[in-house]
Amino acid sequence: SNPVTDESDSDIPRFWRDIGRDFLLPVFFLVALDLLVAIPLVRGGQITLIAGIILVLLPKLILLPWAGARLLDFAERHHLRYAMSGVKISLLSALPVAVLVLLVCAIESIQTMVFIRQEQDRVVVIPDPKYLFAYDRERRNYTIEGEIDFGITRDFRAFLAGHPGGNRLVLDSPGGSIYEGRGLRRIAIDHDLATHVDATCSSACVIAFLGGTPRTLGTEARLGFHQYAVDYSNLRHELPFYDPASEQEHDIELMRESGVSEAFLERAFHAPHSGIWYPSFAELAEAGVITP
Repeated sequence: SNPVTDESDSDIPRFWRDIGRDFLLPVFFLVALDLLVAIPLVRGGQITLIAGIILVLLPKLILLPWAGARLLDFAERHHLRYAMSGVKISLLSALPVAVLVLLVCAIESIQTMVFIRQEQDRVVVIPDPKYLFAYDRERRNYTIEGEIDFGITRDFRAFLAGHPGGNRLVLDSPGGSIYEGRGLRRIAIDHDLATHVDATCSSACVIAFLGGTPRTLGTEARLGFHQYAVDYSNLRHELPFYDPASEQEHDIELMRESGVSEAFLERAFHAPHSGIWYPSFAELAEAGVITP
């Protein structure tokens, strides 16, 4: 019998439908899986990175041999039925192309996951729009930038718990809540952190800075001091239990405990709250505010 007439023309659409269902669809699924798995599963740590790599490789080891076997079967059946080699050659050529595409996608996906995981060496978390934290694992530096706002002590403790191993805290802040500044000072003491400033650290930020051992400045850094006061322009009511003079004396005592000289303390809070005093590097070193 003539093999061309063994199968009706109505079987041809079904033939291509089966190829799409049993070969093309699994290949597209595997490519899409690489794109979906690459980023979300590496944020949590080494275990999720391993899980992501498994999810990239394991489906390929299962689906690709099955889809390839189906494609080879379709190619052979079509050749036997129609005695046409063109379709068979095309289908057989599609298999190594698909394998190559999936191999490239798998390599790219794994490289992306490893790269993102390595980028966790410098993690930036923004718990509040007013401040942000960073951790540079290579340099073992923590960074706090922004306002010393309410909640920063709580959030930074949580950040440290999730990113242990640092030994220096870099500060860049115009100040803020003196209570939160004291909280950051206590964290620096409890975790035996050095403190460092490359830009500006003023008011409540200085209290946090004084918790470090040693304490250092960059060449362009400034530490700012001024009198304590309450800015009522943003408040609807007075704060009956807040005494700026008493709080200032409290922090002067903390500065004494950090080894700051009496001569410096007498001058540090002379600047009005609306202004600020930036001592020179020599003055800060002589006073014991920074480590020579």
